[in-house]
Amino acid sequence: MQSTDIPSRFPIPFANGAGAGFIRDIPTASSATPGAASLTDGFPDVCFQPIAAGGVPPAGEDFNGVLFRVSGWARWQAAGGPVTFNATFSTAVGGYPRGAFLQSAVTPGLFFVSTAENNTTNPDAVSSANWLTLVPTKASTAEVTAGTDDTKFISPLKLAELRASAADALDGSSVAKYISPAVLLDAFGFTNGERFIVFPGGLKLCWGQYRGTVTERRQDVSLPIAFDGVPFHAGGNAWNSSGSNEIDFWVQVMPQFYTTTSLAFYLNSSDGGSVQGFDWFAIGK
Repeated sequence: MQSTDIPSRFPIPFANGAGAGFIRDIPTASSATPGAASLTDGFPDVCFQPIAAGGVPPAGEDFNGVLFRVSGWARWQAAGGPVTFNATFSTAVGGYPRGAFLQSAVTPGLFFVSTAENNTTNPDAVSSANWLTLVPTKASTAEVTAGTDDTKFISPLKLAELRASAADALDGSSVAKYISPAVLLDAFGFTNGERFIVFPGGLKLCWGQYRGTVTERRQDVSLPIAFDGVPFHAGGNAWNSSGSNEIDFWVQVMPQFYTTTSLAFYLNSSDGGSVQGFDWFAIGK
């Protein structure tokens, strides 16, 4: 057979527009109506006997009913209609056979294959047995965190739920979340050219440069991030663009380190003169 051998499809079931008097549903059990068809008997023996000998001709409405049911399923399958678990049908046929292929009635795109003969369990049930998931089910956030199930996939949403925020990264207590590079930069303060790092646990380190001729003893600088209290320590070095070491100049900070948002540096020189700036750092919480 070739792909071009596909037959014409039923756009509608056979006898789709037949009136109520010209079509009837075919029952499973034998019919009490003389000559009527059933799934058990088909057309009964009386339909095969001559009329002169008491035979009853097959009824046209039965032909319409049979063809309606058969062509209805042919139409459904040609349209790619899904086949889901049906408890009534399962009971009637004694369960689905091994290898039966069903789609989930709950989750579109999820399919099951029966691994047992006479399988009467519902594959969509939480405690379902004897069904193999053809397309893996989605893992919950808890299952992703546990990391023990090797049969489920992680959706983008569940993966995003495990992404640590900058606050999570600084808190440092979670062992289940991952840190993205962007969050890491944000948590440690390397964004937007800011010169500070906030370490897990809250320790802060910031640094900077002051450029400008300094002749007065005190020079204040603003911190790129506020400390919770005054810094633990701060320091600095004098800077000259020429790199000259002829001027004996040093930087000091007072014990109180000024405020939580700025530092007061005191520059001293044994030779007088000026300096073109200084580099500084501060550490604290």
